[in-house]
Amino acid sequence: MANGSGAIPPLAPMLTDRLVQEIKWFLTGGAAGVFYRVFQLFGEVGKGDFLLFMFDYVEKPNEKEHFTIPGNMSKDLELIQKQHPNIETINYYLKRAVKEIEEEKKTSQTDQSKD
Repeated sequence: MANGSGAIPPLAPMLTDRLVQEIKWFLTGGAAGVFYRVFQLFGEVGKGDFLLFMFDYVEKPNEKEHFTIPGNMSKDLELIQKQHPNIETINYYLKRAVKEIEEEKKTSQTDQSKD
């Protein structure tokens, strides 16, 4: 087995929902925190200006002073479309991501209470 000729089959990678994982990253990985800071510092007007800026920033990809599309974007989109051939409204995925985040919080709190 040590040389790789054993009888144990390789483990299949677990297929996770890419879109939900990316939304969860957005909500917990800092992007939502930046949005919260903008709102706290600049109020409703700043929040609106920030959103308008973001809409414009991603509307003209690969143009100067706008979003640059990463090289792996087309593969990510293909994977998401394979996982969701009949993709539903974004609200479904947002709710699912928040539900998973809340479940992870509960698990984390439970794990910490065992310490």
